Amino acid sequence: MAESDADLQANVEEYLREMAEQTYDLESRLEGREDTISLVLATLDYDQVLLTNQLRQLRAEHEEVLPAEADETIDDLLALLRHFAATREYFKTLYFSQEFAALSKHLIYVSLPTILLVSFVLLHTGDFPDTHVTTTVVTTVSMAPFMLLSAYVLRVATVTLRTR
Repeated sequence: MAESDADLQANVEEYLREMAEQTYDLESRLEGREDTISLVLATLDYDQVLLTNQLRQLRAEHEEVLPAEADETIDDLLALLRHFAATREYFKTLYFSQEFAALSKHLIYVSLPTILLVSFVLLHTGDFPDTHVTTTVVTTVSMAPFMLLSAYVLRVATVTLRTR
């Protein structure tokens, strides 16, 4: 066996080991998951970009000794990795849509009572004793919509930043 053939075999085995580890880890995370957030979170650590780059590098380094069947297999693997990336983006988009729809609904639920309470307190300021407790309660309640918005934005930003 020539040295370049041995290098090719070693590189292919290393690549396949890396891909098998990541795929097994992903498969165990996806086991029994059905909701969108679980699917998105399970796929976040699968480094499809690294696997794609390693596969392209393997092809470039050994293209003179690579059999035609191996080249076709590499093309198939690259297509599969592209499909995985598209699927992950689909689920991420679906998750964002669900989160922002829930945010809109929850903001209405929180904002309306907040507006009513703050308006009531402002209209009847003279009826309430000027205490620290009243001020603290009104301020806390008036911050509820902002806190809700912040929580949703942080969740969405976390998913966005963790996606490679």
